[in-house]
Amino acid sequence: MNGISKTIVFLAVLVSVLFPTSTWAETSKLLDCSISSAVNCSSYIYLRNVTEPINSVPSRLKISALDISPFNVHDYLAKIPCSCSDNFTFSYRVNYTVQPSNVGLVLQEISDKYFSHTAWTVNQSRILDLGDKVELALGCGCPIPGWKSIISYVVTDDDTLFEITPKFHSNLDAIVKLNNIQDKRVIMSDWVYFIPYHQEKHHRRARGIVIKVSVSLAGTILLLFLLIIPFYYSCRRRGSSLTQSSTYIDNEEAQYWGEQRKQEQNLDQGLSALTNLTYEEIIQMKGYCERSYKIGQGSFGKVYRGNLKEKDVAIKKIRRTSKDSKRLVENEVGLLHGKEHKNLVNLIAWCVEEHTFYLVYEYVNGCTLDEYLRENSSIPSLSWKQCLKVIASIAEGVEFLHLSKIIHVDIKPQNIMLDIRTNEVKIIDFGFSRHVDWEGTHKTTERITGTRGYWSPEYCFNHNLSYKHDIYSFGIVVLEVITGQRHVDNARGSSQFHIPDYLLYMIANNRFEQALDERLKGDCRNESDLMNALAVTELALKCAEKDKEERPDMGYVVRELCLMREKSIDIESSEMDR
Repeated sequence: MNGISKTIVFLAVLVSVLFPTSTWAETSKLLDCSISSAVNCSSYIYLRNVTEPINSVPSRLKISALDISPFNVHDYLAKIPCSCSDNFTFSYRVNYTVQPSNVGLVLQEISDKYFSHTAWTVNQSRILDLGDKVELALGCGCPIPGWKSIISYVVTDDDTLFEITPKFHSNLDAIVKLNNIQDKRVIMSDWVYFIPYHQEKHHRRARGIVIKVSVSLAGTILLLFLLIIPFYYSCRRRGSSLTQSSTYIDNEEAQYWGEQRKQEQNLDQGLSALTNLTYEEIIQMKGYCERSYKIGQGSFGKVYRGNLKEKDVAIKKIRRTSKDSKRLVENEVGLLHGKEHKNLVNLIAWCVEEHTFYLVYEYVNGCTLDEYLRENSSIPSLSWKQCLKVIASIAEGVEFLHLSKIIHVDIKPQNIMLDIRTNEVKIIDFGFSRHVDWEGTHKTTERITGTRGYWSPEYCFNHNLSYKHDIYSFGIVVLEVITGQRHVDNARGSSQFHIPDYLLYMIANNRFEQALDERLKGDCRNESDLMNALAVTELALKCAEKDKEERPDMGYVVRELCLMREKSIDIESSEMDR
């Protein structure tokens, strides 16, 4: 690792320690001052989906209205003064006065709401009052050799480097080098990336937008005609050879997309061969979807209730809208096919059509754990004994996955179903799950999304997955079950923002009983129940350790929970005998 990389890593760790809430430093790669010969410069921030009046943005950023320019219909570039004021990283400091609509927010919410996630908090997060003046630092960068300026850009779920590069007329290798990216195919959603940029090309683009608004219809048609001719001949030249592809996408990228197309073709063939439904069953299954027996909806499709082979089933209908949806289906079928466990939802059948995937699962009569915790379900309150059974069942399901060399990746309350009859749980949604090697590790080769707060720290920093990632997520879920609170909550204050910090604080101050879910306080009526709940909490805190080496494996967790359940049953039996 070179000096620059060491400095970047040091600063990332330093800032994450200083600002324990979700700060800009946790979702970006800090840009070291030493990589540029300039100390002061003009930089850009990419403002996405601006819905407020654009004339309000300059006053908030403390810049001129002339420094805001359109990038496309809804997005803008804001030109800001950038400097190496702290001798470590580039930034632009902004003082913001809290308005009536901001009262009750914390600093990071101000950053996310008004500065497109590109700012980090200079002071510790706290609840804001009207008129408070807060200081924010906007991440920026001065140019590197060969480029005029730098754009601070927040990555979305749909972004790839191969799409970002031509969008800004940039260069893939320059982006990779500037952001110290290890794999061109891997970028993190919500992270700030720095894009080398020639503003002259943007000015031409901005003028083009103005022209399209102001010129007459005839002039617009003529302009488009003049643009189409060179584009047509360019496409013909481009199609003649892969080596003559776009100047913004190199041969390696073209080869990558070629491999992706082959994989998609293989996916269709492979899943079609595995489909185990008759024609009549497919028609029946599609009929349930068309009659709108909808019971839920996820990020990639809708879920309907039906009946197949005399069994109640849940049918997930997924539109083939992107490469991601195809990969998720392939992944879920490949991982679940032939695997059955009482705490995993059973995949019964699947079907592939030209524009749609259908995945058929056993029907779970209940709600998600998230719905139960937020008091939005019809399930009555669980006793402590039932909660302990739920926690143990989740652990047994995760242990089975790990024994099958699978990392779930996205363990969270929304992906855990509660059966209303048995209080058993079913883990669902395996689209992001991954097979691992015999050591239980997996280096990501593509962007994997999930829910922040349930991610393990090592995955956030270096994209490495292991069994310990699921164990961390499991620990956070257990703490939510015990407290009934969300994994992150601004109302608890910056020092207790994340639920492990909150529980550690309450235990240290002999207030553990106060931290229990209101539905459990009455049930944990004796000292033995309370000590049992405390023991489970301490086990969950071990699972949620920041250092993955300090976390136990899931086999140990299951054994400990079984012992705790047995002890709880013995105590209950002895009390009944009295």
